[in-house]
Amino acid sequence: FISNRSNGKILFIDLKENIGYILIRNRRKGDRIRLGAGTKKIKDLMIDYKLSPEEKSSIPLVVTGGNVVALMTGVKEGATHRVSSEFYVQDDTKKILAIYKAGN
Repeated sequence: FISNRSNGKILFIDLKENIGYILIRNRRKGDRIRLGAGTKKIKDLMIDYKLSPEEKSSIPLVVTGGNVVALMTGVKEGATHRVSSEFYVQDDTKKILAIYKAGN
């Protein structure tokens, strides 16, 4: 079992069979991520992390089919990535996508 919250350098996602593409982009107005039983606005998560306006613009999102799969806040020192509960890596996961942050 691989932890869904990593050290900030590697993000693990359950690569479901029906995924046609993965897109990495900046946030857009109205973006939401599924966390547990509900959803949360990306804007609100960034406020929770106390990100500056510059940091908010530089945090990438992983998106597929119009759904936010992950918020890559782990690129910020001391923060962890947030993965949508729909894409957590489980014991029965067949394919895992690992996204690694190169550099410092």
